[in-house]
Amino acid sequence: MVVERLEAQGIKTAGQLFKGLYDSGLSGKISSELYYHEKAHADADVEGRGEFGFVMTSGWVIAYYIINGERDPQELMKIASAPGFSNMSSKDWEIYNRAWKDWLRQLAEEKYQRKMEDKPDAYSELRNYLTRLLAEKLDKYSEEGRFPKLENLLAYEYSELWQKFGNLLNQAYKEVSVEFKINIGG
Repeated sequence: MVVERLEAQGIKTAGQLFKGLYDSGLSGKISSELYYHEKAHADADVEGRGEFGFVMTSGWVIAYYIINGERDPQELMKIASAPGFSNMSSKDWEIYNRAWKDWLRQLAEEKYQRKMEDKPDAYSELRNYLTRLLAEKLDKYSEEGRFPKLENLLAYEYSELWQKFGNLLNQAYKEVSVEFKINIGG
């Protein structure tokens, strides 16, 4: 099997790349579609440090655009969707969707950071509050005889504790979570 690789880095060899595709025996229409699809990715990459090319074997042509370096999620979405949404390959969609999720996560983190800017100890306070609510709930269960007293807890093996009291611990956590969300306005 003979493998031929044609690659372009920037504009300097783009014309040679297109000619190489055509010279390899690939029809002009397919060559043109593959070339312009990958070139759209390259043109959308404002940093211009990527490379696009084609790997050809008997009966197969693999077209690619490789981004060199880091890009923010919005830039990745722009590059992946450059050929147009209806012309995106499954790999283009995979990159676009991953970048979309990263972008949403980034927005949520920024929103949280803005919300907590004036409260440097807010996270620690919330964690302590949640821990206190859970401790109070387990103390209540202990007083009712539904959960072992703290001094008796260490007598249990970890697996035995979860086996005997796992459902009760889950219930306590769910109740405390609801109370926590109500009290902090979440």
